[in-house]
Amino acid sequence: MPGGCNKHNEGRKALFSCGSRDKMLSLQIEKRIEDSSAIEAVRTKYCKYVDPATGVRCNQPVFGQPHHIKSRGAGGDDIKENLISLCGECHRKAHDGNIARQTLVQIVADREGIGYDEVCAKIRLYPSALEKPSKPTELPEGGALPRQEPSLEEMISAYVQIDEQEKNARWIKGQLLSAMLDSGVQQGWLASQVGSSTAQIRELVKVYRAFPQEGMRVPSLSWYHHRVAANSPDPAKYIQEAADQELSTRQMRKAILEDEGKQNIVQEEQSAEQKQAEKILKTVDAFLAKGGEAAEYLKAQLAVLIQCTQETQKEGDTLL
Repeated sequence: MPGGCNKHNEGRKALFSCGSRDKMLSLQIEKRIEDSSAIEAVRTKYCKYVDPATGVRCNQPVFGQPHHIKSRGAGGDDIKENLISLCGECHRKAHDGNIARQTLVQIVADREGIGYDEVCAKIRLYPSALEKPSKPTELPEGGALPRQEPSLEEMISAYVQIDEQEKNARWIKGQLLSAMLDSGVQQGWLASQVGSSTAQIRELVKVYRAFPQEGMRVPSLSWYHHRVAANSPDPAKYIQEAADQELSTRQMRKAILEDEGKQNIVQEEQSAEQKQAEKILKTVDAFLAKGGEAAEYLKAQLAVLIQCTQETQKEGDTLL
């Protein structure tokens, strides 16, 4: 008998179990704290990064959301000890690993009037994982160190860093393509040389030209958010609104179309989605009507999906 996936909450911990009765996989995931009031409390107009070598504060204007020292993808909470207000350039450097996390932890510790270790404890980062060894490690006999498996935190951090590098690659591609087109290269010929379609080249170039400087971009938003904004009459306005209101790309596009008086397009898309939903519902209904183990499995999965969706909506309503 196929099993489903179940979820229940115990305080901050969400427990998931998936699989059949004879082979069950259980995962315990600690839910991150989402608190918009904490984000607003640490938001400032000017960058709070302080160069540890010179002691000079950046003080460049800040746009968008504060930086999470422990990233949201790694389970970082929306608490003041995990948040610092950074300008666009410093925010990007922090995500790329060019500003050390221990530096940001110390700045927050000074701001909150608490110890470095206390900040690490509150955001669930081990201080030892952030510090460099004070002296070279002595090699054992044989000259080789025993292999150490990376921790979950290290693997998540590595994944997030790679993800950030992939995002940054789109900006670099756009910059290079823009420069080549400006030099007089024909778009069709360029597409054949770089292995991309002309549509892809136009898209990368358009987004880059809308936000050519790093300070104009919002690091907390995806490249796709910037793409939606680039196709609007006022990219800077809409990317800032998306950051302030934490809009999805879909919500951004809807807001832009409504501002442009194109409600008919919004209505047409909603109508198309409604028809698609009705088609899916009809297919599911026919499948369930057949009965059997597969139908029971689908029914159980749908119940779990609906429950998780309702819980997510309740959590969102609580924050509002």
